[in-house]
Amino acid sequence: MSSPPAAAGSEAKITVTTRAELRDRVRAAYTMTHAQEGHRTFSEFVSALLEQEAVRLETEYNQGNEFHGGNVSLPRGRPLGS
Repeated sequence: MSSPPAAAGSEAKITVTTRAELRDRVRAAYTMTHAQEGHRTFSEFVSALLEQEAVRLETEYNQGNEFHGGNVSLPRGRPLGS
């Protein structure tokens, strides 16, 4: 199932589950650097991290072009290979 592509500049909420240790590291990194790095909110900080990784993957696997199809629902349940 897919939804319409998001409008440029619109916001969307995402929820992820990660190791508690990683959550704590990311929170600490934000707390210790947000003023120097100019991140006004934790959401802005996490968005910058996600964008950096998306750009890396696009560069590595898609000749620097944005991937398409992000409006398609992700599989639910156990991760592949588990």
